[in-house]
Amino acid sequence: MGTTEVLKKLEKWTLDERVHFIIQSLNGYSIERYKLNEEASNFCHELEESNISIIDEGPILKNDIVILLTVPEITYADQKTFEEVPLSGLEHQFNLIDDLELSKNIISLFRIE
Repeated sequence: MGTTEVLKKLEKWTLDERVHFIIQSLNGYSIERYKLNEEASNFCHELEESNISIIDEGPILKNDIVILLTVPEITYADQKTFEEVPLSGLEHQFNLIDDLELSKNIISLFRIE
């Protein structure tokens, strides 16, 4: 699946929603954009140019949508991705909406419940 197809699917699910974008390595650690492979980097750029409004700061609230880009690399940091992400409230479930493959990258779309 190409970037354009992935973005069209994401736009369908994220219309009029609060959307967050998170990047992680295969083993669940945050990864900086400058360390991304070319395909993932291009996806990030296209996502920024798309009609999807990403919330850059603030907590993830109940009913928010999360776009999670998982790149096929093993990295280590002080904390795992969702240990660093502020979630509002104590209990959360993640309802997977869709899983998409972009080259060797995985894009998961889920809603916080």
